[in-house]
Amino acid sequence: MTARFGAKSSPHWLIVGAWWQVAAPEEFTGNLLLECDGRSYVMAIDDGSLTASEDVAKERDGPVAQEVFTIIKVSDARIAIKTAFNRYVTVDDNDDGVVYARAEAIGALQLFQAVWTDETHVSLRGPNKKFLSILPGRRCTCNKNQMDLGTTFQAFSCAERKEKKKKDDYNIEGGSLKNMEEAFAMRFQSGKNGKWQVSEEDARDLGSARRQGRLHESLLDRRAKVKADRYCK
Repeated sequence: MTARFGAKSSPHWLIVGAWWQVAAPEEFTGNLLLECDGRSYVMAIDDGSLTASEDVAKERDGPVAQEVFTIIKVSDARIAIKTAFNRYVTVDDNDDGVVYARAEAIGALQLFQAVWTDETHVSLRGPNKKFLSILPGRRCTCNKNQMDLGTTFQAFSCAERKEKKKKDDYNIEGGSLKNMEEAFAMRFQSGKNGKWQVSEEDARDLGSARRQGRLHESLLDRRAKVKADRYCK
């Protein structure tokens, strides 16, 4: 796996290891580390409280289990956060926004909203409409009315990265004649619902064209006849 370079303040092991910096909302899911001040990481304690590690992470070989959180997408706008102890992060609105992780299920008090401040920094708005905040050596709370010191995080993921296929990567030289023509169409069409418009003519004609060394020319001719292809006039 190739690691993405993070911010300059990020620990060395995050840069060269399996963890890469999250830089898009759709990547903010699954097992993540939450960096809270450029050197410390949010940590779950076995008594249900949350704090930030006081030691410098770059002096270690990697994260400890308590620093790994699982982000669960509940809806388009809401997430839940599960700790390594299989408990969900909860905001106690009746106790000045104290945050703990003892809930075994997701309810209203376990729902957060990820608010991106830039490409790589995210804040977490709790169910009480206030922002979660944490500083090294202090207990986590969710009582900030606006983004302030300790409310912004950088996230790092260890999920396998999937590279999107470019249109030029589709192979038109192998496979069945039907698949070959569809792969060719993918180069020129965006596709609707995963479907591409191809010629209704007999695909066996392509076999003859391939044997005669004029496959590409034949594919272009057939594409020109497809009225739904906006590139053909």
